[in-house]
Amino acid sequence: MKNLWAKLRSAFSVEEEELSEEELALVEKVARAVARRGLATPALMFLESVRPLNFIGSQAMIFLEPMVRS
Repeated sequence: MKNLWAKLRSAFSVEEEELSEEELALVEKVARAVARRGLATPALMFLESVRPLNFIGSQAMIFLEPMVRS
């Protein structure tokens, strides 16, 4: 039974990709601009509120994939 749980624990794991130097620089630039304008709290609230839409968006992409490929 432990072997089954060990396999299930890593069944859906994916490798994390490291950000490139360009991507890190862009993230840093955006973060500085948001902080400079005093919008850190509204930005955080926005990002947390759209998190549930991540699942809906992924399901929509899976649904539309056959139409896009043809």
